[in-house]
Amino acid sequence: MNWENELINLFEDPLLADVRPLAPLVTSDDRLSESFLELTTWVEDKGREPLDNSEEFNERILFRRLKNLRADDEKRLYLMPLDRLGLL
Repeated sequence: MNWENELINLFEDPLLADVRPLAPLVTSDDRLSESFLELTTWVEDKGREPLDNSEEFNERILFRRLKNLRADDEKRLYLMPLDRLGLL
């Protein structure tokens, strides 16, 4: 029996045409990094840090996010390599 041919035949079976690998799980570190990168993008676009007294709801959320990140030593150390603007 030729195992290589058997495997090729198995993977070419039409029943397996829609089978895809599972998407990687999103971790809390991934969410934290993504959240910080969203904040960084906002600062780059606006040219300033978000303000707490802004009329824009999203800006106030980003202000609080940045404030909380600055207060949390563990998160700040984790995000330091991503901090290209010196926000932390």
